[in-house]
Amino acid sequence: MDVLNAPGCYGSGIAYVQDDPDCTSCPFYDDCGRLARPRKDVLRAKFGFDAYHSKRKPEPESAGEAPAESPAQSSTPREPREPGALPKKAMDLVNKLQRGIRPKFVEIALRLASNGATKRDLRRAYEEELRYGVNSAYSHVAFCLAALAHLGWVRIEDDRFQKAEPA
Repeated sequence: MDVLNAPGCYGSGIAYVQDDPDCTSCPFYDDCGRLARPRKDVLRAKFGFDAYHSKRKPEPESAGEAPAESPAQSSTPREPREPGALPKKAMDLVNKLQRGIRPKFVEIALRLASNGATKRDLRRAYEEELRYGVNSAYSHVAFCLAALAHLGWVRIEDDRFQKAEPA
């Protein structure tokens, strides 16, 4: 299978959960697991927890002890994006499209845009045709349409999108 069509969580040590229905139903499950398991082990060793789906209960704090700072708390806050700036995944997709790389999920969006569609239609198409989980499908709808609108290929109005008319 073409990894360009993999969901954004592909190979993530944080998102991958061996027995999670979203993961097991994904067509990239086997390859993703081979990449994610060693990454999950690194997270476990470095931070002492199973990332994301941890079933470990926090240990009670001793009286008088200040709580330890978690890695998330100690990191510097993200700089806010400039208004109108594209999210990273959308910008990455714009760069791929400009190089002539057109992933399957983009083809599906363009096909639906030719007749006009809703974001819900596109999400369902990703779930049915690409077997994406709900969260992955939502994510792909958001960054794919942002990239296509940025390039002027589609026009988005409220919850609907359609192929942009040439100027």
